[in-house]
Amino acid sequence: MKKYIYFVTNQNHWFNVAKKLHKMGIAEPVLWLGDDVHYDRAKAIFGDNVVLDLIHRHRNYELVDIEYNGEYEEFFFSENYLRAKDRCIKMMDRLDLYGTFGRLDREITFHNLVIWNLKKIYISPPDALIATEAPHDYAKYLIYEICLFLDIPCYKFVNWIQVPLLFLQNMKSDKILEKKEKIKNDFDSKMIDSLELLIESITNKDTNYELPYMKSQRKKARTYFRLLKFFKHGIVEILKDIKHNFGMYIISKYNPINPFRLNIISRLLIQRKRHKNLLKASKESEEKITDYNQYVYFPLHYEPERTTNPDGGIFHDQFLTIVSLRKMIPDYIDIIIKEHPSQFFHRDKGARGRSPLIYKLLKNVRGIKIAQTSHSSQELIKNSIFTATIAGMAAFEAAINGKKALIYGSSWFNGCPNTFSWHEELSYKEIMEAKLNSKTEILNFLINHKEKYSVPGFINGSQRKNAKKDYRNDKFEELQTNSIYELLKQFFKEELN
Repeated sequence: MKKYIYFVTNQNHWFNVAKKLHKMGIAEPVLWLGDDVHYDRAKAIFGDNVVLDLIHRHRNYELVDIEYNGEYEEFFFSENYLRAKDRCIKMMDRLDLYGTFGRLDREITFHNLVIWNLKKIYISPPDALIATEAPHDYAKYLIYEICLFLDIPCYKFVNWIQVPLLFLQNMKSDKILEKKEKIKNDFDSKMIDSLELLIESITNKDTNYELPYMKSQRKKARTYFRLLKFFKHGIVEILKDIKHNFGMYIISKYNPINPFRLNIISRLLIQRKRHKNLLKASKESEEKITDYNQYVYFPLHYEPERTTNPDGGIFHDQFLTIVSLRKMIPDYIDIIIKEHPSQFFHRDKGARGRSPLIYKLLKNVRGIKIAQTSHSSQELIKNSIFTATIAGMAAFEAAINGKKALIYGSSWFNGCPNTFSWHEELSYKEIMEAKLNSKTEILNFLINHKEKYSVPGFINGSQRKNAKKDYRNDKFEELQTNSIYELLKQFFKEELN
């Protein structure tokens, strides 16, 4: 039986697939990490290999008696360690609720988890790492870097945006596993219809296309929805926060997230001030774009999401990407940047993920212009020479609209006609001289990708929530469980041998 590290989201089918793989004697997890919704039932099957995410990620200072004895100590002197330390300490911004989670505590948190993971992997060596989505919290990213260092194959599931499809991809080489089993189902035609509708929506001149999740965020940013959310969830969260802080105070326990024992009022005031600082800095940096001179469009990704996601490879930081882009294109061509709307819709997390000083830094790069947040992204795409992004949907939208796009990282639509994947030899001239493809060719690319590599399934609850009702039923639940199981069965039996 194969052994694997398993990163899971909150969806039931990920538990069901693991249970079936174990029951059929194909594979079992030697380390299970993810949403604690699965914790009790997974622990009943896989025992101590199932770790409570609440402790492992949020309170790993409670991981004691590790008895580390130098297992894999050479990791500490590797490039993987340096990269992991830099990125993980940055990823901890997600946990910085009060703005007081400092470097000293972050470094200790990081090292405590390093030795715990090294010990665990040494005792229970895995054959592979399987992530149900790209690891984008520091605890999982650290394990990913350790696995790379130890030459343990690392794979992730990648989801399509508009339809519930996903595929299995090697995180180091970007190679996608070609499926051998295809389960007949009644959803194929609906998915192709959805893809055709997506293409038509993006190219429709009468509408300004907007991704469903962004449209939802924009609506929920209104005062009515914010009040509704507060009374529905906010009060409970505040009470939990008060209970936790009071409990830590009673037992006089040090909390690195809140070392100064600030209360919930202080926390909300700090979050509000951070949000206002970011919004003010953004508005001051914007300029109205009226003349469309030659430019490349670079829409910013939402933070803290992008710099906590390894899909960008060496371009995990957007600033590094912009520097690379500036070097590639001629001096006379501008770069127009537009802030991601979610940066302000997510009032709390967005302010954690972006410094108000970022816009001044960007303007120190030659030819940078920052468009108003209200400016139409579609208009900026259509009037650009090409669009550049780490892995954003803007590249796909550009391709559909008959424009070229440069992708610096790994995206679900890599290889799509009219897009270019960054590599060191790629030149501006090569991009400009390439022929453009029609949207029919793009649709054919998507259908071929679906047939060759992808299986029905949701990555996480957010994708399920934004999907059409057609896919939220027991019939689709059974289909995705069986389809993912067949893909992983093929992987463990053939890919690892």
